[in-house]
Order: sequence, then C-alpha cells, then structure tokens
Amino acid sequence: MAFSQKKRPGEPVCAELEDFNERQAWEHDDKIILETSITLPKISGIPSKAAERINRHYIFLSKFLLRWAKTSLLQKARENNAGNLAEPYKLAASYTVTYNDKGILSLYYEISQHSPAQPLAEVRCGDSWSLEDGLPYPLPLPRRSKGIKACLNAMPPGTDPLAWKKAVYRHYQERNSYLTPKGIVLYFPACTLPSSKYEFLEFHLTGTPQPNNATSIHAAPTLAPPVKK
Repeated sequence: MAFSQKKRPGEPVCAELEDFNERQAWEHDDKIILETSITLPKISGIPSKAAERINRHYIFLSKFLLRWAKTSLLQKARENNAGNLAEPYKLAASYTVTYNDKGILSLYYEISQHSPAQPLAEVRCGDSWSLEDGLPYPLPLPRRSKGIKACLNAMPPGTDPLAWKKAVYRHYQERNSYLTPKGIVLYFPACTLPSSKYEFLEFHLTGTPQPNNATSIHAAPTLAPPVKK
C-alpha cells in the first residue's frame, strides 16, 4: 500500500507515506513453525523533527512485535510441536490511512495473531498526528456521557437492550477512534458488542477535523471489514 500526497504552495500540510516492512520466519525440523509479517507507515514530506517523532513510534512498535514473536510466540510454537501441524503460528500487522490533510494524519493499524488453539485474534489501534510537530492530535470527540447515549440510541434492531447497554458502558473508549474526511469514526473491538460477532463495529460522528465540530453520532453502526488473513 503506497500513499503519497505532495504539498503545493499555499496548500495545507500533508504527509508522504511509504510502507515499512518486516518479515521473518522460524523453522523447526525443516518446517516453518512461526511467520511474522509487519507493515507499518514511514512518514516523509513534513518537518524532519515531526517525521522522526512519528516514525520512531512505529519503529518501536515493529521492534516490540518482533520481540514478542521471538519470545512468547516462538516458545509456544515449539512447546506445542507446531512442526507437526498443518499451518504455522502467524503474527501480522498492517495499517490503513484514513485522513491526510490540513496538517493532520490519521490512521489505524491492526494486529492479528493466528495459532492452532486460537484461530484468529485481532487488535485495532487508532492514531492521529499533528504533522507540524509530530505530536498526537487530540480528536474533538463528544463528551463521554453524550457519546455513550448516542451509541445506546444506535442499537441495531433485534438486539437485547440490556446486553447492549452493559456492553456499551463497559467497552466505550475514546481512544478507539480515528479521523476521516467525513468526520470521526469511533469503533468497538470485535466481539465486544452484541451482534458484532468477529468484526469491528464502527460509529460515524458528525463534523470536520476542526475543534468542537464533532458533537454527535448521526449514523447507524456499520461492520468494518475483518483483518486480512
């Protein structure tokens, strides 16, 4: 996935992005027992200090995932004699850019783990950055009470109201959000809300990437595509 936008005189700041890839495999008895495929963004085309700050975050994340794979996952694969299994353990990470304009970069990355005992476990994290200084950009989300109320009102037909209410209160997290050209998206992790099954449930908020404009949830929840296996 290559994503690039170049700045023209007078245009708002946007970033140039390319993939930063890390792929490794480990063998046991001449058979692959663990594979990692990590793809994260590398930023350029903005002030150098800002790019360094953002890139440092994703380099650290990549190293953390590889270290986790080399220790915890590799040990599990060896203990469970994965060399005799049809498929190896797998750890993958990928990202999606959702907004890149007006001095703001927003994206989310997804990490998936596959093992014989646990077919697929997924995690999604949303990041928003100021391209002027490379610091996290605080999205103008509604107050927690207002956001929760809007999510409760957006309950899909046929859902148990009590189960929906308990799940929304328990799993509502403002950090689970990212910016799009149409406004902010707030998401709930897979399996946390009734009817979401194994996919992420997204709520679209009104507004634009200007402070205090995103104030309420106006759309029904939608299921996000699952992580590619």
